[in-house]
Amino acid sequence: MSDLHPKLDKYLQNIIPTRSRTLAAMELYAKKHDFPSIGPLAGRLLFQQAYLFGVNNPKAKIRVFEFGSGYGYTAYWFSLALGKRAEIHLTDDDPSNFDMAKEYFSRGKLKSKFVYHVGDALESFGKTRGKFDIVLNDIHKIDYPQVVKVVTPRLNKGGLLISDNLIWSGKVFGSNRDKDTEAVRKYTKLVYKHPKLFTTIVPIRDGVAISVKL
Repeated sequence: MSDLHPKLDKYLQNIIPTRSRTLAAMELYAKKHDFPSIGPLAGRLLFQQAYLFGVNNPKAKIRVFEFGSGYGYTAYWFSLALGKRAEIHLTDDDPSNFDMAKEYFSRGKLKSKFVYHVGDALESFGKTRGKFDIVLNDIHKIDYPQVVKVVTPRLNKGGLLISDNLIWSGKVFGSNRDKDTEAVRKYTKLVYKHPKLFTTIVPIRDGVAISVKL
């Protein structure tokens, strides 16, 4: 939930449709275990962006890479939007999260191809060949500036770089000078000023930045 607009967040949370049993179970797990999750408001935005990309690019395969996947919540939304056309690469330090993700994907009868990378997301991206159509950035904030540098050259034209936590609970507005906040500020400046990216921040939840590769 956004710390900035609790009334707006509550209103939107109440108005969105009920999710499937599997997604609801994933959301309940995050709530019970205090697991960081992008949540259904931003999840629907991921679905919408991925679906539009798929409609506008009717090719055989759409490649997605996630910098930070947890137990598969964001990958689930991408898969719902893209189906069997998607090859989705997930990254996480904890292999047990992938065990959960596989169970949820099976329960949801998802059709996408899933590739799992255990370890550092930046290192995994460097070891994975080829370009991508959609990249989700949701790793340690200190690494955000590095993501835009390594991803942009490998993002297809018209591709999407989507980043969570750009509002960062409002800390970016104040005088905070901790490393994570400064990294979020730096990332924000990079994606707005980059000549190959066109960026908009959608202020739902904790701020989701959508950058289109020109």
